[in-house]
Amino acid sequence: MARTMLKIGGGAVLVAAIVAVFVVATQGRDPDLEALEHEGHEYIMQLDRNAGLRKNRASVAEWAYTSNITKANEEARIQVQLELSKLEKQAWEETRMYKWQDFQDFTLRRMFKKYSQLGVSALPDDKYKLLMQSVSGMESNYATSKICSYKDSSKCDLALEPDITEIFAKSQDPEELKHLWVEWHKAAGAKARANFTQYVQLDNEAAKLNDFKDVAEWWQSEYEVPDFEEQLAKLWEDVKPLYQQLHAYVRKRLRDKYGDQVVSAKGPIPAHLLGNMWAQTWNNIESFTRPYPDKKEVDITQAMQEQNYTALKMFQMSDEFFRSLNLTAMPEKFWKNSIIEKPTDREIVCHASAWDFYDGEDFRIKQCTTVDYEYFQTTHHEMGHIQYFLQYRHQPVIFRDGANPGN
Repeated sequence: MARTMLKIGGGAVLVAAIVAVFVVATQGRDPDLEALEHEGHEYIMQLDRNAGLRKNRASVAEWAYTSNITKANEEARIQVQLELSKLEKQAWEETRMYKWQDFQDFTLRRMFKKYSQLGVSALPDDKYKLLMQSVSGMESNYATSKICSYKDSSKCDLALEPDITEIFAKSQDPEELKHLWVEWHKAAGAKARANFTQYVQLDNEAAKLNDFKDVAEWWQSEYEVPDFEEQLAKLWEDVKPLYQQLHAYVRKRLRDKYGDQVVSAKGPIPAHLLGNMWAQTWNNIESFTRPYPDKKEVDITQAMQEQNYTALKMFQMSDEFFRSLNLTAMPEKFWKNSIIEKPTDREIVCHASAWDFYDGEDFRIKQCTTVDYEYFQTTHHEMGHIQYFLQYRHQPVIFRDGANPGN
């Protein structure tokens, strides 16, 4: 309307200006603030586009390293991270100049709030590089650690995936499981102590530079609620009675299996007896902990192997499952770029992971799949992440993340 009036004459322009001021006044809006908010919107959307380009570069370098662990790839990744860190600092300094706290648009305020936190890039360049090196050191050590077999001390090439993981799934020898648990934690954990200590120190420094007292407060802020700890404590109190019963039941079954000398009548369950290196899932001990042992067991792993399942077939079945829910089919680039089996010609980080390359087109999974029930579940889990990425690819880059950090 204003543009039409400008062509009519000066009187119309004056009337339009008076009307505009009246409308703004009745809405309780400050025209100067409205102009600033419009400028802020233009700025933040351009910043978001540039952030997507930076995240893409970072993801490409990260993928190159974790899918081929070499010193050259590690150095290339750190160099990219240093370059992007400088760009993020520049963007952060510009963002801080905006008085965004009074903007009316909630989404715009939330974007500004997120971009007003610099993250670990707030560290000086030398400390940022140390932080990246400590993370690379831990990743490399975790991915490449090898231990000796319990049954053959001359065989010292057991990797976490698939070797140790498979033994944990099948063995019911408590001494063998204890040996593997202790030796792998020595190899993968104890050797990472120096890197981890440095990581904690530098991460806490970065937290303070982002106006948090420590990393714990920083992480909790991501949930965007003021009483996160209280909510978590309430949830734990709700599930604690059930968990205690479940824990006591499984402990009794383990004690029946291995004896009182291995599993005490009270106290914690030895972590190495739960069928998983992290005691995270307990399905591998289901055969002797079933509440109804006479009920016929369905051995899904055996059925899959008898039917000549492959890693590719597992992923295709997962894709078919999500499509049956009217979700999105995996794009062509996913099948072309993903790594779904452990390569034989190089070291990689085998821990299953889903990747968003922030260009709206490139999504990948890296996983050293073996044909068994546990990996069948893991495949669906990781494909679920990719579905999430596909659904939010049209959102601003700053919002392309899990609903919360625990997702």
